Amino acid sequence: MFKAECYLNNIRYNCERINRNKKNGLYFTKSNWINPREYGFDIEGEDPRLFILNNKVYAIFICLSPYYLQQRCIGLTLFDEWQPKFLQIENMKHNFIEKNWSPFIKDNKLYFVYNYDPLIIIHYNLYDNGVCTIVFKQENIDLPLNTSKTFLRGGSNLIHYKDNYYIGGCHSRIYKGCFHHYTIIILLDTKEWKIVYLSKPIIYYYSLTNKLNAWHEKCQPMLKDLNKKYNILIDKTPNIIQDPISLYLYNDKYFITINVRDCVSLLYEIQFKNLLDFIDYSFKNIGYWDNLTKIYTININE
Repeated sequence: MFKAECYLNNIRYNCERINRNKKNGLYFTKSNWINPREYGFDIEGEDPRLFILNNKVYAIFICLSPYYLQQRCIGLTLFDEWQPKFLQIENMKHNFIEKNWSPFIKDNKLYFVYNYDPLIIIHYNLYDNGVCTIVFKQENIDLPLNTSKTFLRGGSNLIHYKDNYYIGGCHSRIYKGCFHHYTIIILLDTKEWKIVYLSKPIIYYYSLTNKLNAWHEKCQPMLKDLNKKYNILIDKTPNIIQDPISLYLYNDKYFITINVRDCVSLLYEIQFKNLLDFIDYSFKNIGYWDNLTKIYTININE
């Protein structure tokens, strides 16, 4: 339903959200395993992302939180050994729901883009019992930040691109009659901690006619093909959902997995020119956050 993917030593790793007895959980598979493994139904694990650190694959995911007055937090576990840790941010009051953290590895350390706009970066030492530290936050941002009101949200993991630049996928969340979640490719300068490139929404080619899982407006399951126009994916069932999940480099090609409808995952090869040619340090913010009024507006860049 919501599948993350990566490769390590030519072995394919997948972690997927599934539902059993009306509870979400995680379905782990490897190309060299005979049997899959299922975990996390007791904590309702969902929406996994994968990253590689010290030649090991890890999964992060959303799950029920053990912390007071928090409903959901981010969990983390080794792929091969289910021992989840529940992440929180040092000296920050818990948000009711945490989600959309984007992991990446820099200098052999684990970081997350906690939020893209305003930009907030956090670091987690795997031995710190779930406590993350803030390493950067944009200008005069007060925490905790209600990320549910942001318009540019985390998506895939980020991977090293060139020099101090990392590439990843985030998604928009704008309401225009329905929610519009489009994939946006970003380039992060990890020396200056600044977003220096944002793509236009990615256009996905889709020509298949398979009937796939869907939800209609009353949240009842159904099967229908993905809506497309001129073989361009435009599915709106009932929202436009094209969230990036995984980004990885394999055989010198970039691949991305995306979530459609919140119950279908698609794998694409993605191609682009040298993104360093498009770097722009001139803008002060990247989207909708107004540091003066502390509110969001869809007109800030217009």
